[in-house]
Amino acid sequence: MIENVQSPLRFHDLLYEHIRPHLLEWATGPSAFVVVCLMEAPGFSHHDEVLELLRGQRARLEQAALEKPTRAVEPVESNGQKGHKRRKTTAKPEPAGNQGAAVLLKMLDRTHSVAA
Repeated sequence: MIENVQSPLRFHDLLYEHIRPHLLEWATGPSAFVVVCLMEAPGFSHHDEVLELLRGQRARLEQAALEKPTRAVEPVESNGQKGHKRRKTTAKPEPAGNQGAAVLLKMLDRTHSVAA
């Protein structure tokens, strides 16, 4: 059984204060799921503020959700020769774009349809 802390830590609000100036970069970059978690956190006091910011920048979220992310290829040495790490191919293709940004777009759609 998990017991809740008597006085909640409210980590989501503390984190938000630090990333607020860079929230859009977080929402459209590799840390997009951090923003998703903030939006899903019970008691997040800046929920409406973040929704408004994301609504105003919907085009950037859509662009991030559709663009294929760039990945750095790390050079490695094998048998004294420089090479590149190659990922093993799998049967299913990787989804294109930032999936965290796509989740945020779905959140915007849900809140828009509830408000309408």
